[in-house]
Amino acid sequence: MTKKYLLSTAIALTLFLSACSAPTQLLESWAPPTIEAKSFDKIGIVMISQNEQAKENIEYAIAEEMRTKGYKATPTFNVFPFAGNKKVQEDLNLSAEEQQDYIRERINRFDFDALIVVSILDVEQEIKQRPSVGFSYSGPVQRYDANYTEYIQYTSASVYKVNYSILSNYFIEASMFDIESEELHWTGQYKIKDPSHLNKSATDFSDALVEELVKKNVITK
Repeated sequence: MTKKYLLSTAIALTLFLSACSAPTQLLESWAPPTIEAKSFDKIGIVMISQNEQAKENIEYAIAEEMRTKGYKATPTFNVFPFAGNKKVQEDLNLSAEEQQDYIRERINRFDFDALIVVSILDVEQEIKQRPSVGFSYSGPVQRYDANYTEYIQYTSASVYKVNYSILSNYFIEASMFDIESEELHWTGQYKIKDPSHLNKSATDFSDALVEELVKKNVITK
């Protein structure tokens, strides 16, 4: 493992955690108008990142915060190590259809009944493109009817290419899927303003996330 990789890991994790202690602003939020609140037994937190250490720590922080609020969430860094990691995806050597089958197999094996997929967006890219759902895709998945396999499969590491020297705000996307229907049940985009305090937790973002899921009638205990 190179010093450059370790440095990028440290920077990514530190900035995310410090960002989540800063004021969090909800920019966009969408849920189907007919959705009914549902209690889930096992919500998987999936961080889209090519940075393995950051992925592990961020997923754990969000899952832990949700559990303290009474929601059964768990990190998935050992279940979906390929999420956002191009090298791991290439090593799997699977076709697009095989990848989707593989994702479903992992979902069933670990008994997830919901997924929350999280991604950090590039600020400049966000300003220029403002995607309707928020992810920067390497495939044709820019619609509200995309299922969770397509989000994990096509959302590439490009979402994690952040120019830290000019970054002043974070834009974070979170999308929740019901495994039974394979449908997107909610998506929200957040702006976290000027992170300036280091060594903080993901509490602010997790608080805002759970608050919006409850407000939109997506989850219940």
